[in-house]
Amino acid sequence: MAVLAVDIGGTRTRALLVRDRPNAESPALPQPAEMPARAAGQPLALDGLLDFLDRLCGASGEPMEAIGVSIAGVLDGDRRTVLQALNVGWRDAPLWDALRTRFRRPVVLETDAFAAAGAELRLGAGRRHATFVYVTVGTGIGHALVLDGRIWRGIHGAACTFGHLKSGIDADCGVACDCGGHGCLCQYASGRGIARLARREDGRRRHDGPGVLAAAARGEPWARTVMETATDALALGVSHALTLTDCGVAVIGGGAVSRRWPDPAQLRDRVRARLHPQVGVTEIAISRVPHAALLGAALRAFDHVEHGRGA
Repeated sequence: MAVLAVDIGGTRTRALLVRDRPNAESPALPQPAEMPARAAGQPLALDGLLDFLDRLCGASGEPMEAIGVSIAGVLDGDRRTVLQALNVGWRDAPLWDALRTRFRRPVVLETDAFAAAGAELRLGAGRRHATFVYVTVGTGIGHALVLDGRIWRGIHGAACTFGHLKSGIDADCGVACDCGGHGCLCQYASGRGIARLARREDGRRRHDGPGVLAAAARGEPWARTVMETATDALALGVSHALTLTDCGVAVIGGGAVSRRWPDPAQLRDRVRARLHPQVGVTEIAISRVPHAALLGAALRAFDHVEHGRGA
């Protein structure tokens, strides 16, 4: 049995045919195929996405029983229409219908933060903690609140917009977020936000997140300033989440997270300094679940095939 797992992110789309249900003993996936998320300034072309997936399935020559998709965006109540996906330029995109029409297979859509938190719950930190805040830091920033082993999606399906908490940092700087607001956390602590800060601190060159981290490791002052700002912004956001929920545990994952950043001990100290005295921090953990959103999409597809849930 194989399912098609797809993760539509702000920088790239990853897809993979998964032949066996991942488990805690072997959660790693093979290297997925990739395509750029969008051309500069243009929305992701839905037809181009479908063609990419069609080629991937055709090249494998293996029958596929269901499709699981994670996307950095907000879905409607039926989880069929992408109401808003700022990073790929979509509003009211009929993604479920398009996939169902092209492939004639069951389709399960999920917000990427919820998909990743589901993978974390089954295969990662969630095996030790049934209640935690999951924060995914990539091109943007999202989150999921896991309560007693269940993901809270919110009454509008939008309990994933952690990156649009207002950071209080430079909030009137005049740089508008994609959402139209100012001072959003994702403007300072996401991959795109770190690159933006780098352009401000070191105007001679363009930088991406890994380049800034490498420069900070070399001790370049401008890069260390950028990463200090990013760490402070992330700590502020996590402290807000833990103050509100008192769940005690935050798990940090996503494509912008690495062994070099954020440092869990440093982040925990900065979070703790901002908390009410009665709100404790049990753990700040860096996710060890690789490709968590893609993995979560695969798990949702297997759930449908095996139990008829989620399509």
